[in-house]
Amino acid sequence: MNASATHTKNTTTLCSPERMDSVKEFLAQTRQTIAETTGAALCSYVFAVDKIDLLLAYEAAQKCSPAFAVFYQRPESDFAAAAWGKAWEAATAGAASMREAAKQWDAVAEHAAIHFETALSAGPWSFPIAMAGFAFDPQRQRSELWQNFPDASVVAPEITWIQANAASVMMWTFYITAESSIEEMAQQLASRYAEFAALYPSATPAKNTTESAAQQTVMRPMRSNKEWMEYVSGCLAEITNGAGEKIVPARAVSAESAAGWEITAGLDYLRRNYPAAVIFAIARSGSVFMGATPERLGMAADSKVYTMALAGSAPRGATADEDEKIEREQLFSLKNMREHRVVSQSITTALRQITEFIAADETPKALKLHNVQHLLTHISGKLQRRRSILDVVEALHPTPAVAGLPQNAALRYIRNNEALDRGWYAAPIGWLNTNGDGEFWVALRSGIITGANATLFAGCGVVRGSLPEDELRESEIKLQAMKDALRIAEVKNTI
Repeated sequence: MNASATHTKNTTTLCSPERMDSVKEFLAQTRQTIAETTGAALCSYVFAVDKIDLLLAYEAAQKCSPAFAVFYQRPESDFAAAAWGKAWEAATAGAASMREAAKQWDAVAEHAAIHFETALSAGPWSFPIAMAGFAFDPQRQRSELWQNFPDASVVAPEITWIQANAASVMMWTFYITAESSIEEMAQQLASRYAEFAALYPSATPAKNTTESAAQQTVMRPMRSNKEWMEYVSGCLAEITNGAGEKIVPARAVSAESAAGWEITAGLDYLRRNYPAAVIFAIARSGSVFMGATPERLGMAADSKVYTMALAGSAPRGATADEDEKIEREQLFSLKNMREHRVVSQSITTALRQITEFIAADETPKALKLHNVQHLLTHISGKLQRRRSILDVVEALHPTPAVAGLPQNAALRYIRNNEALDRGWYAAPIGWLNTNGDGEFWVALRSGIITGANATLFAGCGVVRGSLPEDELRESEIKLQAMKDALRIAEVKNTI
């Protein structure tokens, strides 16, 4: 029996009268507690479920919950998550948006309650979960392109399905007040899940079945190659004049397709071809931000923090020998090693403000993806007492890998010269729980899709010794993942 059939068979069991009675009893107990204390709280009901392909769950979820649905998967590991519906959200704007959203989350997290139907192994689900995303530069005015994505958003989804550590777990989350109707809350959740379950059996990630058919997707750079290289030259002039060590210019490519794209087909392509990356999709009110990022911004677990310095890029070789040659050239390239060292040192300096100790690899190694390789240094440490994953995110973003150094000077130059609203591109996206644990990634190799229009993004680190022509070629390599994903996802080529 396939996963869809198994899940359909068990749909009634997931919302069985016995389980719903247990949910209502938990909600009633929580309501009584908050009536005597805070007046409102998040509460999550958690239980084990069958393991399925969560990309299929996401496809069904974003249809029944277009206002908010999320998908994450790290193909090289067993981590995957799909979440949808909003039980609670902090959506903030402006320069202090991240800190304000974190403040609101901390307030609601302090009194959160959780109920486990049966004993479960430790995992992300050990505490109520939220999904979050932030703008690259909240001081930049938002364009229409990103109108559905706040400067900062922390959402406690109504339904979260996570697979990790060989377990598969579902979490139902409620925001309850002293006046909440227990019966209505339980019924709303059951209806939300029933709608999803009705859509799930027909979900399937479509695949390109013909290479010969004419491509419908038309792609154009939003700035000409000449104009963008002039922008890079301007970055170099700033650095030469002593205004900074590094600036990271970004460029964008617009895409149009008369028939649009099957998002899950593109995601399926990315997870099959970029297993070392984290594949993601965030749907908000008709727009989908998706990609395959190789860069972890930070992970916090059990008071420990883990991150990476990822900077310095080169293409993959056509043969194993050529690939090794390019790797050696990277490791001995003064330009690439200078760029990587700037990023690594900046990250360790930032983390020292919130950690008791910090450690990093002595030398970088190559991280090899489908069509590009980077220099990678692993960094870890122990967080200070009462520090959380959001403290890590605030301390690190934006890293020199996506903005430059010094940070303020680089951001100011980008803000005044880039003529591009990055939105959530190159910004933190990820999950967190009420214990302060979580994991965030830098949203690279990505694009935003609204209907039959898409915008794809890539950036390059400019330091002394950079050449505009080389940076343009590097940006094309980085854009390739999303270009290929859209071509694969064209509606005409799906089944």
